Amino acid sequence: DKMTAQALQIAQPDGYTVGQIPLGVFRLPYTTKLAWDPVKDINYVINVTGYAFGVTVPADSKFKTWADLVAWAKAHPGELTYGSTGTFTSPHLTMELVAQKLGIQLLHVPYKGSAELAQAMMGGQLMAGADSTGFAPLVESGKLRVLNTWGEKRLEKFPDVPTLKELGVDVVQNSPFGIGAPRGIRARRDEHCALARRRRRHASSSSPAASCRPVASFRYPRVRRTDSDLTGCSPFRGRCAEASPDVRTDTDAPIACARR
Repeated sequence: DKMTAQALQIAQPDGYTVGQIPLGVFRLPYTTKLAWDPVKDINYVINVTGYAFGVTVPADSKFKTWADLVAWAKAHPGELTYGSTGTFTSPHLTMELVAQKLGIQLLHVPYKGSAELAQAMMGGQLMAGADSTGFAPLVESGKLRVLNTWGEKRLEKFPDVPTLKELGVDVVQNSPFGIGAPRGIRARRDEHCALARRRRRHASSSSPAASCRPVASFRYPRVRRTDSDLTGCSPFRGRCAEASPDVRTDTDAPIACARR
């Protein structure tokens, strides 16, 4: 998370460098010292997708339902062990939020990823696990059982499994991630559009009959209007319809025309 976001801090806002930004980037200021702000110092382009999460237990677990697990946890504070894919990950923090809302205490065991977590679950080292749907093959093979999922709606893959909201816990978590670009890229886009307009006016006034096109030097990606709920920050609001993708943006360069 940090490496990608850090790279955007030193990259030129020229349209050539973008990065995949997961939700974890916005937790960095709370876990490490940063010289930049994840909200202000990255321009967010588009929300791509998210994850589907849920709570699983071994197939032979005494917890047949989520209600069973919660009841046992209330009767045995701090004894119910659950694993996640790491400290401060979405599964970890969401489980702690759920526990807080339900007034129960859980014992968190962090792992380095889904593979290690699955091994611990299969080895009987944990009573429950919180993860994305990487657990699906183990559920389908009858080795794990899903007690709940965390989306707004039930998963098509597990239509009989209730969501947290259906179970009375007002929590939805899909850990969205999207594409970000270096800070300042909007200003560069606006400069690019303005230069394109000036060149078109110049070409039209100096040689109206000529068919001119800009010198190909800098290619700015076409960005269509989109809405992003990645952070609440404004995404790109569209592309300049008048600008060619092949316009040079160094404003002190001579305006050049290439006749077709």
